Amino acid sequence: MPSPTLPLKTRRFKRYQRRTARQQKGSQRRRGTAGKLRKLQRRKARHRDTVTHRISRKIADTAHTVVLEDLNTKAMTKSAKGTVENPGRNMQQKAGLNRSIPASG
Repeated sequence: MPSPTLPLKTRRFKRYQRRTARQQKGSQRRRGTAGKLRKLQRRKARHRDTVTHRISRKIADTAHTVVLEDLNTKAMTKSAKGTVENPGRNMQQKAGLNRSIPASG
């Protein structure tokens, strides 16, 4: 159940991050922008929690048996950079995957 407004929140989050980077440290405007960033981050986290709860509730209500898998997400999100003699491939795709794995909860 992905939210249609999530890409909009992501764009807004990136915009506030860029704005914070340009602002002077310790300024009142930077404090306000940081507050907006915190608010967006909190909303994104709550949204993730809500979605995972809804999905797990739906699974618990409909499934007879539920099997969980303990995935090694740290290894899954490693860089695809590779080495000089063995360079990595599909690094753009891997970068997108690395962003989406932690965001999925």
